[in-house]
Amino acid sequence: MSTTTVLARLAWAAVGLAAGGASVALGSPWLLLAWLVPDLGVLAGGWRVVDAAGRLTRRAALGYNAAHSLVGPALLAAVAALVAAPTGGAGAASWLAAVAALWLCHIGVDRALGYRLRPVPPRRKEQARPVREVARA
Repeated sequence: MSTTTVLARLAWAAVGLAAGGASVALGSPWLLLAWLVPDLGVLAGGWRVVDAAGRLTRRAALGYNAAHSLVGPALLAAVAALVAAPTGGAGAASWLAAVAALWLCHIGVDRALGYRLRPVPPRRKEQARPVREVARA
């Protein structure tokens, strides 16, 4: 493993640990039970998530990538900040921030362990079907 890979993994581990601590501080330790919820994004493809070659199907890969992108926690944190502004940061805003931090914790730990976004297979093109001629009797 190269030095940059090791440093990147250490950085992601630090992000994951810091975000996990923030989620516990903002929410509750019970919130950590939801840590695996982003992995359920793979089920967006339905029950058949793996093709015959053992790769994720297109829908499953898109669901997994959506749940493991940094866009989701960033948007949720922005919503938490907008909700916290008029209320002074209490109630729902702190729970939204805690969920965003937990989501970031999950992504950080995944990236520290070497998991990346999944390659999305291309769309299947409709195959031209030959027109069968009906034999006339």
